[in-house]
Amino acid sequence: MSSSVWGHSGQETIVEVLKRAVERAGCRPFIDFSGEGYSFAEFDKKSDDVARGLHALGLRKGESVAWMLDNHSDAVFLLFGAIKTGIVNA
Repeated sequence: MSSSVWGHSGQETIVEVLKRAVERAGCRPFIDFSGEGYSFAEFDKKSDDVARGLHALGLRKGESVAWMLDNHSDAVFLLFGAIKTGIVNA
């Protein structure tokens, strides 16, 4: 494996890895938070919804955002939504 930065020199980004996983295992379980489970496809859709929401709030690629959340599925959706939007997590 190359030592180059993700997203450069042909390496996949985490979003591309998730998309490929959705294609392979869409309905299979991806995460479970105390019985609140999501398949790969459900997780992808919900994180897309969060990304659209962040964009609707005016956040754009390269901007920084900070948040404080409990250990909950919402934190993971927010993280992936921010990554999909191109927001920098501060």
